[in-house]
Amino acid sequence: MNDTRYSIGITAWHPPTDPQTTRALGHNCRMMPPNCLVCESTGSATEFTVVYFAVNAQEEAGLAARAAASWVGHPENAYWFCAEHLHLGTDREAMHWREAVAEIMAISTRRTRLPPQR
Repeated sequence: MNDTRYSIGITAWHPPTDPQTTRALGHNCRMMPPNCLVCESTGSATEFTVVYFAVNAQEEAGLAARAAASWVGHPENAYWFCAEHLHLGTDREAMHWREAVAEIMAISTRRTRLPPQR
């Protein structure tokens, strides 16, 4: 059986403050602050990291198509974690994003709906 999952890794969030990025995003760009998947905290922005969970081949193709079209947005396999809960994401980053989110929700006190199937 072919394993069609991919892991992209993690990235720390830094708000766009440089003039070049601000111009590229447009003067009306309003980026939402990070929100921890587990506790929904929106504390200090420097305390958050986004984890990119694995995707299947079809999702990978969709992400590549969006990137080629200069799509701007939040991919379905990317979730923010506060410093306290980051280990829950990084321990599962090789898992498919639906499985990882379901497992994290099952062991955390926050019960949330999974994103809709695409």
